[in-house]
Amino acid sequence: MLSRSRLSALGQFSTKQFGRIRAVPRRPTIQMNMNMNMNRIPRSGSGSGSAVRFFSERSGHWYYTQHRSTKYVANTVLVANAAVFFAWQYASIYQNRKLMQFLNENFILSWRAVKEGRIWTLLTSAFSHTNFAHFLFNCLAFNAFAGIISGIPGVGGIAVAGLALGSAVTGSLAFLAQNREKGRSSMRSALGASGMVCGFSAAATCLVPKAPMYIMFIPVAIPLWACTAVFLGIDLFYLDDDSSLVGHAAHLGGFGFGLAYYALGLSRFGGILRAGRRGF
Repeated sequence: MLSRSRLSALGQFSTKQFGRIRAVPRRPTIQMNMNMNMNRIPRSGSGSGSAVRFFSERSGHWYYTQHRSTKYVANTVLVANAAVFFAWQYASIYQNRKLMQFLNENFILSWRAVKEGRIWTLLTSAFSHTNFAHFLFNCLAFNAFAGIISGIPGVGGIAVAGLALGSAVTGSLAFLAQNREKGRSSMRSALGASGMVCGFSAAATCLVPKAPMYIMFIPVAIPLWACTAVFLGIDLFYLDDDSSLVGHAAHLGGFGFGLAYYALGLSRFGGILRAGRRGF
């Protein structure tokens, strides 16, 4: 999530570019012969359908397909972000003042918006980007982390949707709280999916801490826990930097929600706590 000093029609934002992140799951060679067994496993609380579990005797591992409801939720988040991003571009290119005003009033987070009753901006601002680099990085990162979480057996669409909405709103609340504490509540506004992305990052790290990740220009895979630790450290270091245009408090708010969401719900599906309880 990016913050800016005042509400304007369309501003220039600077972000910290950490590169493109993608998860690289192990892909077994599945052969339709005696070396492969297939089981269909029900997945609770996630709508219709089930996961298919493959066992490859060649590799000695089980592999799981992604539940289709989690794909729907993740794709809906990405499509919503793309729709709002292109709305900003259309309004800017064609000087559509009516659309520009609508976007400013309903897709930017600020204390002014909340005081005027536009509570929904706590959520809608998390689907809003005006800068292409900001939009692209958040979508790529979200897709990577959502893919890791969605591949966990038992995790369905309801769980993914709850994580997305909760981390987005919590990130927004953290941004507002920090600005109010510093006495600049009327001067700062924000938008972007970074709080949501950080929530997914935290949950994915707790579920699969050693998942291999590739960052642009780095030729070797880095474990997810290390990537998360670096980004978390950057946010903590710049948290009180008034010159930063990045909403570090929103990142930390989303991250905190992701940790809590894992501990209270997703831990039953495995990960660092290995609760071993039935999922929702």
